[in-house]
Amino acid sequence: MAKGILLIVIDCLRADHVSRYGYDHPTTPTLDELASRGTLWTRAHSVSSWTKPAVTSLLTGLYPREHGAYQGIKRSKGRSWATTDVLVTAQPTLAESLTAAGWRCGAFLNNAQLDEFTRLNRGFERYTSDAGQADRLFGIFEEWLRAKPGNPWFAYLHLLEAHWPYKPRRRHVALFGGNRDTNRFREFSARDFGRLRHSVHQGEKNLTDNDREELIQMYDGAVRRLDGKLRTLLKTL
Repeated sequence: MAKGILLIVIDCLRADHVSRYGYDHPTTPTLDELASRGTLWTRAHSVSSWTKPAVTSLLTGLYPREHGAYQGIKRSKGRSWATTDVLVTAQPTLAESLTAAGWRCGAFLNNAQLDEFTRLNRGFERYTSDAGQADRLFGIFEEWLRAKPGNPWFAYLHLLEAHWPYKPRRRHVALFGGNRDTNRFREFSARDFGRLRHSVHQGEKNLTDNDREELIQMYDGAVRRLDGKLRTLLKTL
């Protein structure tokens, strides 16, 4: 019997930027190593292009039209958060099924779209939706894991480092031929990236070849930085 199941979701990690899937830059040596001694899916398709419906499907085995959670957080006119939908099905989630079988279940997340209002916390004895960046998130997870050694466990970790704003180290950007200190996107906030995306979609702005190259260097650097943190986590386990 397995002692533990670890589900790691790397938000916004593109398959075509994973070395094992043919990308010609060394972005994911840890994931590549796992794939070389495990099972690698060459045809795996998400049910959605964004977080909440895709993750809800992962944890329920249902399509979005069946589980009902497919619209995001919106702000009301008073600028407070207004939630739009939640998990509606009574079918057990993965965590509920494992808990019923005697497993401990914990979720450690860094994504506001997956807060407890979604009801995705069903079945988890610990559900931390604001666990923060990888180092803090891994620390909270490891503390939870040590609390009851020997018990079978399921843990779901949701990481946001591959999502904008990208925050790689200098050495990670240099691996891909870039200079973080002169990269025009180094100081971009999430709001800055949101505005840039809107401008591109509206046809108000076009990205130059240099813009694209610098964006890709920051993205690849962020992915490589997270891959190194995953190696540390797996060594700890």
